[in-house]
Amino acid sequence: MRSVAKLVLALATVAAAVTPLTAHAAATFKSDETLLSITTPVMGDGFFSGKTIQISAPITGETFVAGSDVRITEPLGRSGFIAGNTIHITKGAGYNLFAAGNAVTLSGTYEHDVYVAGSSITLEPGTIIKGDLRIAGSSVILSGALFGNIYIDAGSVTSNAVIEGNIQSGVDKLSFTGGRVNGSVTNTSKNAPTGLDKAVILGKVETLAPSETTTKGSMAANVAAWALGTATAITTLIALIWLIGAEKTTKLVKSVRTHWGQNLSTGVGAFFLVPIATFILFATIIGWKLGLIGILAYFILTAVATSLSSLVVGDWILSRFRPDSSIWAVAAVGVLVFHLLMVLSYPGWIALMIIWVISFLPSLGALARFTFKSVGR
Repeated sequence: MRSVAKLVLALATVAAAVTPLTAHAAATFKSDETLLSITTPVMGDGFFSGKTIQISAPITGETFVAGSDVRITEPLGRSGFIAGNTIHITKGAGYNLFAAGNAVTLSGTYEHDVYVAGSSITLEPGTIIKGDLRIAGSSVILSGALFGNIYIDAGSVTSNAVIEGNIQSGVDKLSFTGGRVNGSVTNTSKNAPTGLDKAVILGKVETLAPSETTTKGSMAANVAAWALGTATAITTLIALIWLIGAEKTTKLVKSVRTHWGQNLSTGVGAFFLVPIATFILFATIIGWKLGLIGILAYFILTAVATSLSSLVVGDWILSRFRPDSSIWAVAAVGVLVFHLLMVLSYPGWIALMIIWVISFLPSLGALARFTFKSVGR
C-alpha cells in the first residue's frame, strides 16, 4: 500500500505543478453542505458535488456534476457530465450531454449528441437535439425535435417527437401518440409498435423478433461474465483487506460514510482532474514518464475504490441488522449486491449508476486521503 501511496503522491505533485497552467480554464466548487447553489457565472470548467445542486448561472466550459438532486436552469457552455438521483436540465448544452440518474428530465437546445441512462427519462416539448440521441432506461417519453438518429434500449417508449433520422431500438412497448419520423423505425421486440396511425412515418417500420439462438448465446456470455466479474471482485477485496489489514479497512469503510460530503468532493476532483493532468503531461516531452506513473496510479486507485465501494454498500446494509459484523461478512454482502444488480437489466444498471455516485466517488476520495496520510507517516 505504501508503494501505491508514493505513486499517488507523485501524481499529486505533478497535478499541483500543472495547476497554474490550467487554472485560468477551470473552476472547481466543493461542498459538504446540503445545498450547493451556483448563482454567478463560471468562466471555464465547473466541478460541482453535493446533495442538492442548483446551477442558475452560465458555465462557459465543461460541466461535471455529482449529487442527489440536480437542477440546471442555464445553458451549459460545452459538454455536461451529470450524475444524480433526479436530474432536471432546462436550457440545453453547447456540445454533448452525458446524464445518468433515476429520473432525468431534459428541455432546451442540445447542439450535439445526448447520452442518457435512467429509470424515468423525459424529453419535454420544445426540446431540440441536433445530434444523435442514445438512451438506456425503463420508461421513456420523447417530445420535441430530434435531428439525428435515435438508439434506445428500454422497457417502454412513448413518442410524439419530430424525428429527422432513424429509430433503432430494443423496446418492449413502443408507442406513438403523434409526431413524425422521416427515417425508418427498426425495433427488436416481441411486440409490434402501437399508434402508427397517429404519427407520420415516412420510412420503413420493422419489428424484429429476438433470435432464440442469440438470446441463449447472450445468456451464456452474461453468466460467464458475471461469474468472472464476481471472482475478480472477491479476489480484489481479499487482497485489499490483506494489504491494509481488517481493522484499518473497517475504519476506512466507516470514514467513507461519516465524512461523505468531504470524500465526495475529493473523489470528484480525483476522478476528473487527475486524467486531465495526466493528459497534459503526455503533451510534453519531459512529462511522459510521469504521465505513465499517473495512469498506473489512477487505474490502481479506481480499481481499489470500486472494491471499497462494495464494502461501503455491504456495511450500510449490515449496519441495519448486525452492526458488529466482521469485514468479511461486509465484503460478502457488498459483492453479492453489486453483482446481483448486474443481472437485473435496466433497473439493476440504473441502481448501479446511483450507487456509483453515492459510494464509488466518496470511496475514491476517502482512499486518496488515506493514501496521503500513509505517506506522511
